[in-house]
Amino acid sequence: MSFDPMAAAVDWLDAYRAGDIETILGMYADDAIVHCACGGMKRISTRQGLRA
Repeated sequence: MSFDPMAAAVDWLDAYRAGDIETILGMYADDAIVHCACGGMKRISTRQGLRA
């Protein structure tokens, strides 16, 4: 089975629009690190950090 990045993006957007944070968080590894330039550079670590 191969990874389809377009399908992943559509699934993420559908979950976002539905307000389904659990589905979105399920797409990230437990130890994920996300870098965000929203309101200044931020580094968000772990699923718990993403949930906050």
